[in-house]
Parts: sequence; structure tokens; C-alpha cells
Amino acid sequence: MLLVCLCAGTAWAQQVAFGVAEPLLHGASSDQGVGMVCYKDRCYVTWKEPGAQGLLRMAMAVDTQSVFEAVPLADIKSIAGPAMVAADAGLYLFWLAADSTLQYTLLRPGANWQQAVANSLPGEAKDLRCVSGLSAVVAGDKILLGTRAAYKDRLNLVVCSTAPDGTLSQTSVTAVRGARSLTHPVLCNTGKTVRCWWGRSGQLTSLDYDAGRDSWSKTKGQAAVASNYTPALAAGSDRLLYIWSSKEQRQLQYYLSGDGLLWENQATALPHLEMGRPLSLAATGQQQFLLVYAGADRQLYRSKGRVYRSASWMEDLLMPGREKYTLRDIALPGSHDAGMSVLTAVGGKSTYTINECNTLTQLLSVSAQLDAGIRMFDLRIDLFEDALYTKHAPSDCMEDAVGGGYGEPLDTVLTAVKRFLDRHQQEFVILSFCHFCDRHKSIADQAAAIVAVLGPDKVYHPGATHSLADVPLQDLAGKVLLSFEEQDFPLLGVVRNTMTERSSFFFNYRRAYAATNITDSLFAVEQRFFKGMKGKTAPNDIVRLDWQLTQIGQEAALSCGQFQSENGNLLLDATLLIANTIKKNKSIISLAQRANRYLPAKVLDWVAEGVIDRETKPNILYVDVAGNWITDFCILLNSMPVYKK
Repeated sequence: MLLVCLCAGTAWAQQVAFGVAEPLLHGASSDQGVGMVCYKDRCYVTWKEPGAQGLLRMAMAVDTQSVFEAVPLADIKSIAGPAMVAADAGLYLFWLAADSTLQYTLLRPGANWQQAVANSLPGEAKDLRCVSGLSAVVAGDKILLGTRAAYKDRLNLVVCSTAPDGTLSQTSVTAVRGARSLTHPVLCNTGKTVRCWWGRSGQLTSLDYDAGRDSWSKTKGQAAVASNYTPALAAGSDRLLYIWSSKEQRQLQYYLSGDGLLWENQATALPHLEMGRPLSLAATGQQQFLLVYAGADRQLYRSKGRVYRSASWMEDLLMPGREKYTLRDIALPGSHDAGMSVLTAVGGKSTYTINECNTLTQLLSVSAQLDAGIRMFDLRIDLFEDALYTKHAPSDCMEDAVGGGYGEPLDTVLTAVKRFLDRHQQEFVILSFCHFCDRHKSIADQAAAIVAVLGPDKVYHPGATHSLADVPLQDLAGKVLLSFEEQDFPLLGVVRNTMTERSSFFFNYRRAYAATNITDSLFAVEQRFFKGMKGKTAPNDIVRLDWQLTQIGQEAALSCGQFQSENGNLLLDATLLIANTIKKNKSIISLAQRANRYLPAKVLDWVAEGVIDRETKPNILYVDVAGNWITDFCILLNSMPVYKK
């Protein structure tokens, strides 16, 4: 899934790169959600220990980069996960007592929190019985609690007023209009209203509450989101960050919104983080968030998220400090068959089974992929109607193929690259061409046509440099590294790349192609590849992780069920449709989405196990359905020790 949002004050989409999940505190465990707040340069996390009634615990860090330390707390027990907010008087900690009533304590700065006293809420909320945890937020001079009633799954909003000494002086209870749920709602102050987000029957939805007017309104323009778990929501300086567990993809998704609205089909996956138990999310600065949750092992984990601009991530994250690194030192997101997001036309000897399902490898155009952070593009081209087009075919020349498809026009792709680099002069792009057909246009003429559209000034010329290992990133800024497989045209700036065990040419792709539609086989091939490279890499090697599931012959011929034989043979069409239905053949896109869910976790496991190290680390993560998700993951990798000198 992909993020396409415009945030306030910027013209480019923004993302959040979350780091590897780390233990919050040794021995910290819970069977419920956690409460978290950042207050006066410190972040506090509170949780309930496992059990029907668990003691509340707390940890604190001076900032999110620091190690969390345990904070002594009074012996307070809760039947559900606690909530916490910060106000002028101190930290307000809320929980559910053994009789399901709401209780709180005020943790004042400088006081001995081991002597904190439990207090019942005054006013209307005094006898309110709640279950399934709670959430809390400050809105003006009020504290709001989101609760689930112990009967009929009703959701309530508890509005708390404070006395001059900081204690709660009064409460009122208002029902969340028409809301029912098996979990408590999540609250977030959007600046104008308090957003109340909850789930029911596998759908997440929201309402906005105006505390000043004591009124509810439907969240405008926001569609319901499919999920079976309690979500997380936090407000940064000018944006909202939503995180939830996808019902269909079975993984965490996030959406960073500048206008406060949430669109599920524009979300980005977080496949390297665990889903399931309730999540807690807090803004820790203008460009940072902290996610805390209890894992399947009940241990508490944290992951730090940093906001970045996907269209200029190199400028923002690499060029200040790593400009003297080389491509061998970093991880880049790459796109396989990058021009195949559309099927412009079909070709080959037998075209009647060619359709989007067996030709398309991408969901985004090259222009959109550039804005999503993709920086390496695999392009195969051929002549169609007197113009060069990207292609997907099993043969170098389309006319020799059983069947294939033409994608984006090459001029469209190259113009998008040129305009992108005009706007982002610290980014660079790798265009790798392969599988040439020179039957109708020589490879030299194809090279000249490519450079003519890009402009000679946009193409990196190595000059006397003989190896990519000697080219610092700063020399590539604003340029296209233009490579042809087994071909070079030095006067045009086209360098030769090879794809073998060892090469003396400008650079050499080291990769392993799994040629399978089975995920376990893909994992095994790539793991053997990384293990087999140890002690055998050369300075000009660019290590490429080829992460594709490939349609078997039957799938390629029959997928999609969109058949119309060339001679209108109804019997043949019906036979193909039935065969496809029975065999449950998968499209290239659906195979990719299945494989991509596992990529981050597998790579991180291989790093942890030493299968991937400083020598063998992948420099290009080369995928179908390339988008923000793989850029996020490359940014995570670039922050890890194996990618630092």
C-alpha cells in the first residue's frame, strides 16, 4: 500500500521511517495496551503486569534515544491497560480498579511517586463501570477519557475538570454517538477537536468531539478502515499519524496525514513490526514519533519513527554526513520491470492470454515511484509503433516471444526522471537497461535516444574513473547513472554493468534469481546467496537483493481470467476461465504483495544472524510493487551498524 498525502506547509508527500523494535526495559511485560506521554523533555511509559489484576509499572527516558529506566511507583493494581496524560500540575495516571471503576492519581514533579494515592473520579464518572482499557487526552483545560462501558459495548467520553490544586474536581459522561465496540476508543487532540477512533465488526471509524461546544460531528471525508485490533493515533506539530493492523494483509499499516484525514488505500505497510496487541503512540518532537507495544511474548517493545520527505530522502538523510560514501556503502530501493504499471499494448506470437495480471509488475508509474523514493529502475525496451516503450516479455525481441506487454512509453519515463532531478538536485537515479532488441533499432541508437531525452548534462560521466567503488555519492547528486548490461558507450556516459561472479567493468550486479512462486524457496535461495558471498565480493560489486516471486508457466498463461481467444473460440475461453478458477492462479502483483510482506523481517533476521554483514549487505532492494514501504525500509537499514563506516 502507498502513501500519497500533502502535508501542511510542504509540497511533497511525507513518510515515517520506523526503526527496528527494541526491548523497552529488561523484564517489562504486559498482556494489555500501554500508556505513554512525553512531558518536559522526558518520555514516560506505564503498563499493567500480566494477570487478571496486575501491578502498574512505569519507565522513563530523558529522550527517545536514551535507555528507559524503571520509575518507582506505588503498589497500584489494574484490571486493564492504563492511560496517562501530562498537564501543568504533573502526570495524571488513570486505570480500572478491581470493581471496574475509574481511578486516578496525580504524579507531581519532585514528589515521591511511591506514595501516590489512588482516587476515585468525582461526579458522574464515580460509579461508571468500564472494561477493556482506556485512553486519555488533554483538550484545553479539560482531560478527556475514552472508555468502554461494561454493558452493551457502549463507548463513553468522560470529561474531567481540574481544581486549582490539580486534583479532579468534576466529571461528566457523554456517550460516543452511536458507537459500539469490543475495545475502548482511542483519543487524539487534533488541535481543533478531539478525534475518537474505534473498531467494530472489523471496521475502524471515527467521530470528532468539540469540547467547547460539547458536540459530536462526523469526521469529514474519512473512510472506514478494516481492522480487528485497537489502533493508535498521535498528533505531531502539523499532522496526524494513524497506525492500525490491517485485516487483510495481516500487518501493521500507517498513514501520515497533513489534513487529518485517513485513506486506507494510501497507507504504507510496516511489515518489520509486530501486530496484534494494542499499540501506544506519542509524538516526541516535530519530526519524531515513538511506538510502544506488548509483543506476542508479552515483552514490551519500542520503535522510533522519523518523518522524512520521500521525494528528497537522499538530500535529507544521506548527503549531510554520508556524501563521501559510495553506492557500496548504502541501501537503495529498486524497481523490477519499472515501466510496467500500465499495459499499453500486447505483443508476441500469441496474445490472447496476455493481460494485466501476467504483465504488470508495478502499481505506480515511474514518476510516482520517484516521488515515493525509488532510486534504481530496471528497464527493458522495444520498438512499438515507431517509438520505444518499456516492455515485459520472455524474449529480448517482442516478436520472438510467445506473448508480452508494452508498458509506459520510454519518453514518458525519461522525461519524468529529468524533471524530477531538476526539482531535486541532491538526489540521483540509476537507470539500468537490459534485454535489448536491436533488430529494428541498434543499441547505439537506443543509447543516443535515451541521452537525448535526459539531456547530456543529466548523465553522469565517469571520465577516467574505472570503477563505481571510486565514485562518492556527492559526485552522483543531480545525475542519472546510466548503465547497459554488457554494453557501454563512453562518449554518451553509458557505463557497462555486468551480472556475474566477478567483473572488471564499471560495476557488477551480484544477485540470485529464485525463479519460484513459493515464498520458502525464495527465502532459501536468497539466504544461500548471502552466505555464499562471504569473502568473495569485489569493490565494484553492487549487491542486489532480487525479491520476486515468479509466475509458473500455467499462472502466466491463465492468470486473471480475462480471456478472449484470437478467433473468438467460446469453448477455449470457458476452459481457460475454469482452469484459472480451479488452480487459483496468482497475478504478478498478488505474488509480489505476498512476498513483500516478508522482506523486512527476513533481512533483519539475516542481519541479526550474521548472514548479512558489512561485506555482503544488499545495496539495492529490488522489488515488484515498489513504493514508500521499501523506501522506509532502506532508510531503516541505512541507520544500522552494517551500513555505517
